[in-house]
Amino acid sequence: MSQNPAHAQRFEEQNERQKKQAVEQIHKYHEIRKNMEYGREPVVFLNGRYTGNNPQLKAQLDLEQRHGKSISEGYGYALDIEPSFKEIKFFEPESAKTLGQRIDALLHGITQILPSKYDLYGYELRRYMSSIGGPQVLGDRKRLAKEIANTRRAAIILEYWSKNIREEIDAIETILENDKTIDPTTRTSFKFKSGKARAFLVEADSWITNNNKTLQYLFDLRDMYEYQEPSINFAEQSHATQFLNLYRARQKSLELMHEYPPFRMMIY
Repeated sequence: MSQNPAHAQRFEEQNERQKKQAVEQIHKYHEIRKNMEYGREPVVFLNGRYTGNNPQLKAQLDLEQRHGKSISEGYGYALDIEPSFKEIKFFEPESAKTLGQRIDALLHGITQILPSKYDLYGYELRRYMSSIGGPQVLGDRKRLAKEIANTRRAAIILEYWSKNIREEIDAIETILENDKTIDPTTRTSFKFKSGKARAFLVEADSWITNNNKTLQYLFDLRDMYEYQEPSINFAEQSHATQFLNLYRARQKSLELMHEYPPFRMMIY
């Protein structure tokens, strides 16, 4: 029995309209994804299934799976442009000549951007942390080991920076205690800037530590996870959950570091 040509044409037109609507809906969800806050979070799969609880992203992935589009395409560990830091020669900055300048210098490289050649601790900290968490690292145990070592180097640099700042804070405190003629404005400035410096040291330590923990966790899992750009697939739910917890702690630490102008270009 032959099919009615008019009916066949209507069927084909209806089919094309449905395909067009599906594609438009996929594009719509894609735009939503790009503009939502989870855009920088890796999409984690458990044995090939999305484990997150974001309803819009889940709807998007379900839609694409039904219409034959790879659920891993374009979703996963977002890659921003990594800042570039070359090894450079450093110079000793000019020594502060007044107490006010010494107080201001507590925040050099923290809230005040310095020329790179005078910013030994800050520049080297950023250099070692600049590419520790890229997608190219996740599936390569050698790169993971290298970047774990870089977080440890960064921790050592921060330790020296912290020692330098704390010794200077102690020295200034001694001056203020012994000289009662120093005006209240200077004392207030010191209280604020020393507090800001101490807060930075705590937050920088948390930033480095959380990056280290995230990388070390993946390294220790060995073959219990698989990274196929841009998705991370875990064999066990507990591993997926723990990784996301570590990752989110890392991102929270990064957000706090972005409060300090010299560190706003960091992406891990």
